[in-house]
Amino acid sequence: MVKNYIILNAILSILTSQTLLGMSCVINQKPISSIPTTNGSSLGFTSNDCLAVLADTFLGIGFNIYSPTSTSCSYNNEPGTIFGQQGSTEMPLVLAVSRGNCLAYADGTGRILIYSSTCPGCAVAQTNTLSLSPTAMGFSNNNCLVVGDANGNINIYTSSPSSSCNYTSSAPSFTIPSGAQVNVIASSPSMNNCLAIGDVNGNVYIYSGVSDCTYNTTTPQTIALGGVINDIAFSGSDCLAIADNSGRVTTYKPGVNCTSYTLATTISGLAAPSSLAFSPSECLAIGNNDGSVGLYSSINNCMYNTTATSSIKRNGNQVSSIAFSFSNPACLAVAFKDAINIYSFSS
Repeated sequence: MVKNYIILNAILSILTSQTLLGMSCVINQKPISSIPTTNGSSLGFTSNDCLAVLADTFLGIGFNIYSPTSTSCSYNNEPGTIFGQQGSTEMPLVLAVSRGNCLAYADGTGRILIYSSTCPGCAVAQTNTLSLSPTAMGFSNNNCLVVGDANGNINIYTSSPSSSCNYTSSAPSFTIPSGAQVNVIASSPSMNNCLAIGDVNGNVYIYSGVSDCTYNTTTPQTIALGGVINDIAFSGSDCLAIADNSGRVTTYKPGVNCTSYTLATTISGLAAPSSLAFSPSECLAIGNNDGSVGLYSSINNCMYNTTATSSIKRNGNQVSSIAFSFSNPACLAVAFKDAINIYSFSS
């Protein structure tokens, strides 16, 4: 009887955990906040829940910083800080936000402006400028800045001191095997310190960390999907999700290091998935070009349900970027062309 009791408790525990995971992937249809904007193309949360949005501003093309209110998932409609730069439209505008509250903004003029963010008030102050023309940027878990360009070149910058946002020194640069334009850069949040780089030819290269801001660049794992890589995301447990322009998102299970990811799930039939994000509870959100965002619940070991647990849609507005906040419970921000909507999870 004792043995049966233990088995029964184990089954109930599994069922309960799966139910909670499923509930965590149910999003409220009505946003808590809706921030009017023009051509919102990228966004990100700092660890203190300030929301940075790359869009058209009153001063030209730039980014705004929005502060949260005392209500969960509620944000002030007016930005606390506006950074407008009349940048060149010939170069990509890119925004990246670190867990250490650093922001990197490529303004389209061949430079990257670095800022630090503090709360309360979500004030932002510029720390330094880098002379680069990136097509993609991303921060590692230990606050290193990774920059990719149109020729597949990767430059990694360190901050001095490491806890600040003063990026002046660069680790040895390298070039991805294809030599193609870098579309997206993502780093795993765990101590594995994996670096994933997606290119315009449909390749994702995964590099393992050697030390702070230094990677083993000789033997990356290559995942060849054949379509342009639109986005890459890592979950808190190192699950890897990749969106390409063939209408699918694939998830991968990590092995013993960063060069042994194996396929776990393929979610197909999507309307040009453009952006990905994992919630702190491992829920996978997929933004699509038809204005929809689907939330998918985890089954086990980086495997996901292939049917969305819940979804939201804003007709006539493609989704350009999505992000989860670090708060508990997390909030989901979605960048549409005419508004940034912030949603809460259904309890």
